[in-house]
Amino acid sequence: MQLSVLIFGGSQAVRQRLVQAVARCPTVSWWDCVARADELVASYRRHPVDVVLVATQWAMSTGVEAASQLTRALPGTRVLLVGPGDDQALVAAAVATGAHGFLRWEALGSPVMLAMLADAVGRVELRRSVGQLGAARRRHHALLASPAVAPGAVLDGGLSKRELQVLLGMTQGKTNRAIGRDLGLSEQTVKIYIRRLFHKLGVTTRPAAVLAGFRSGLLS
Repeated sequence: MQLSVLIFGGSQAVRQRLVQAVARCPTVSWWDCVARADELVASYRRHPVDVVLVATQWAMSTGVEAASQLTRALPGTRVLLVGPGDDQALVAAAVATGAHGFLRWEALGSPVMLAMLADAVGRVELRRSVGQLGAARRRHHALLASPAVAPGAVLDGGLSKRELQVLLGMTQGKTNRAIGRDLGLSEQTVKIYIRRLFHKLGVTTRPAAVLAGFRSGLLS
């Protein structure tokens, strides 16, 4: 199988690192690079590829936002986020973007990368990474499920119990309908809570909300 790959990276050094890894993959016959989110969507529209590699970094959400824009504009696009695997915020944000997988930087050029590019283990690898978030989620579920805490109660970080429940659903990649079903709310009500928590966190997208939640300590 010969694959085509589109690479997104916020800096020339990052793009070069990804190109070097892709060039060593015998299954990749074509690739191209872009540096901006709008270029990523436009380039994919012009030349649809098998896999999109999106670089992420600890201190920047550029890659996550780019992946989110792409999957919103073109649902079903096969996206692999590349980043530090020990950053649980980035892994959770990968779920929120709808990415097929999360590839650790150290796996570039490895057999794991070949398998994920072929989409053989992409979803499995992402689930394994997300599994590392289990302990934090269990702690929050215990708090959020407690009847002693009212839905409108304001918790640490300024979010209400209900808003934090909705945010937790986002970390699991759930749709608004699925979150509403879990919480006994209508889809429209979930959208209202999302707008409120977006405003409080100063973000405009689900992946950015997940990142902000982890990095502010709300989801840690």
